[in-house]
Amino acid sequence: MLAVGTASSVSAQWQAHSPTFPDTIGSFDLRIAHNNSQTAWAMLTKSTINPNGFYNWVPSETLFFAKTTDGGNTWSEGLIPMGPAPYPSSISGVDANNAWAAGTDSNYASYIMRTEDGGTTWTPTLGSEFSGPNSYVDFVHFWDAQNGIAMGDPAESDSELNPFWEIYTTSDGGQNWNRVGSEHIPAAQNHEVGSNGDYFVSGDHIWFPAFDYIVSNSI
Repeated sequence: MLAVGTASSVSAQWQAHSPTFPDTIGSFDLRIAHNNSQTAWAMLTKSTINPNGFYNWVPSETLFFAKTTDGGNTWSEGLIPMGPAPYPSSISGVDANNAWAAGTDSNYASYIMRTEDGGTTWTPTLGSEFSGPNSYVDFVHFWDAQNGIAMGDPAESDSELNPFWEIYTTSDGGQNWNRVGSEHIPAAQNHEVGSNGDYFVSGDHIWFPAFDYIVSNSI
């Protein structure tokens, strides 16, 4: 279910949207379009409930999206083609037509897909980015139809053997991406990785959390 409300009052009327998907499909990432409060895009995928009663997001045969352009009163849904058994990372839309979705398939290939027709068709925008053995895309975000950023776990580059955060920027809608040099990025700690869809934007500032992969897996 997706719930929609306004920030003007926490007690305001909330509206529920139940997508026409099977019960095992849930919302993974929901983003309001940048500078467009009436438009929002959501990425949906398969989920299961573990023995502790918590949801686990699992690879699915395909990824889904849901979109509203009228502040949540009505929604449309569709599919995002992203390789075999894809796992979602994030979705980012700037208006009713333009959106980008990131994820990784069962072969550990990363994807950033773009739609320019409201989700009817999706095309990949990546070239050789996120193609290294340790590459993994964590999120994609666009401020407008041309300017965006994509972030991934620490990985080597053609000129540096020591892994550093894999961050790319684009100014042409994702046709070309430029990697941010390690001299502009704080060094990653040992075993530190990002988290799918975890990032926060305020104006032209962007934040993302990181965690110790080894420690987290030992709990």
